[in-house]
Amino acid sequence: MKHWRRVAKGLVFIPIFLLIFTVVTLIYYPKWPPDMQSAQMSGFYREDTNTIDVLFLGSCNMYTSVAPVLLYEKYGITGYDFTGPDQSMATTYYYLKEALKRQKPKVVVIEALFLTGPDSEKRAYYNRYALDYMPLSLNKIALSAVTSINECEVMHQYDEDYPNTVFTFFSYLFPLLRYHSRNDLTLKDLTFFRDTDLTNYTKGSWAQYSYTQNDGMIWDIVHNSKEIMPLAKEYFPKIKKLCDKEGIELVVIKSPNYARWGYDDTYTAIARSFVEEMDIPFLDFQSVEYNTFQEYDYGISSGRLNIYGMAKLTDSIGKHLTVNYRLKETSLNEQQKAHWDDCVKRFYQKATEKGMSLVPGDIVQTINKEDGINIRWNEYDDCNIYDMYRCEGGNGSYSLLKEGISGNTYLDTDVKHGQGYTYYVVPKEGEAAGKASAHAYYVFVEMPSEVKAKNENGVIHLNWNTKWENIYKFDLQKRFAYWFDFSNCPSVTKESHEKEYTFVDEDVKLREMCRYRISSVYEDDTGSYYSAPALVYAVPLLDPYINEITSI
Repeated sequence: MKHWRRVAKGLVFIPIFLLIFTVVTLIYYPKWPPDMQSAQMSGFYREDTNTIDVLFLGSCNMYTSVAPVLLYEKYGITGYDFTGPDQSMATTYYYLKEALKRQKPKVVVIEALFLTGPDSEKRAYYNRYALDYMPLSLNKIALSAVTSINECEVMHQYDEDYPNTVFTFFSYLFPLLRYHSRNDLTLKDLTFFRDTDLTNYTKGSWAQYSYTQNDGMIWDIVHNSKEIMPLAKEYFPKIKKLCDKEGIELVVIKSPNYARWGYDDTYTAIARSFVEEMDIPFLDFQSVEYNTFQEYDYGISSGRLNIYGMAKLTDSIGKHLTVNYRLKETSLNEQQKAHWDDCVKRFYQKATEKGMSLVPGDIVQTINKEDGINIRWNEYDDCNIYDMYRCEGGNGSYSLLKEGISGNTYLDTDVKHGQGYTYYVVPKEGEAAGKASAHAYYVFVEMPSEVKAKNENGVIHLNWNTKWENIYKFDLQKRFAYWFDFSNCPSVTKESHEKEYTFVDEDVKLREMCRYRISSVYEDDTGSYYSAPALVYAVPLLDPYINEITSI
């Protein structure tokens, strides 16, 4: 009798322990923003079964390049970005296996970057991103085993004390082993899963709401490898075999990213050759066939596309899918259609909130160039001819500035420093002909002049002039040759009596090229306005006999 009592207590204890263990684990989980991995992964499992026709897999180059909601809006085709940053091909393979338990996609599209993308000291971070929110399954166990071996090989190069493979493996299956020592818990950790909507209205995509000007600051170093990575060699053929077995079309795309791929075909040819040897289409959207540097818009983060570049590339993929694979509108019931329509609406609302509207006709960018204000608007599908109107200041009478503009951009060169202008455009064709856009106000600001960079014994001195009294300050940014993004330097405040300015930069690395942007900043009651950046570069040296000035 006592024996059965012990068994009964054990049977009661086990579910109670598992419940407490699960709750504590959820509390200690790191909480990603809802539109990133927390909902990116969880949202996939909330999709109705067998409703996704195109599955997108790959790295951050995929989820910032393809918007499934825009694919659905224009072509009626459903898709999902089942992706993550620096997604290894092993992860891609097991994500595909996991997805096929719930969906029957007609086409699988894989982003090419991590055929050749090298590992870094962030490998553990990216692996956590991939696995933490993945439900426990045989696929997760298998992926955890592969990932742990690769992760420890990589991380021990940077940290000799990094945990061993066995501990790393079990920490993926039982994340509390990894996170139990967190000392930054907040109330949000207790309420996150109750309060957060993990149904992902973006369908896995993550738009970049920012601009990077094509201003001549090229990428000096390509952040890629000239060889196929070991995990890609092993797992990409498995992906191909799995797709063939399931009757799924497989396509590989290269999203435009000059920081990763460079400006020629050197790195791309390696990935293309590997893919095409298996008789798989390789679509290079950075090539002349699909793209020129000016045709896509880039966000500030690592040269990735912003939301406008994402919209263009998504449209290109939609055309390819409908023409080459004869994909048609996905069969959905009325409730499912209403859900997808709501996702489109929310996607547009978020873009508008971020100041990067996708609504046809809206003026979406006013920006200072060297010789004027550049205005850009969203085109209508049925119109390519527009008239532009302008008035000086925020209020006043409007006059026709330019008639019959072809396309969706115009450079207004009839401008004066410190003067604000208000614009609107009117389409001349299609259903919206004669409908005025919303108004957009912008101030023209002259660039700094005579900008120079001077090396003095390993320290960089920047010098420039200005002739404008009403400049508020100068905004400085710097990028090392080996890094992706510009970082902010301390601003230089303009004194009313000064015409010449100097900034001394001691935070440099010897023989590492530094690139700088310097913009004049003007302020009025409506906000701050930045000139086009003056560009300059220099290489810090210790040779006292070298005092070179290099600028562009």
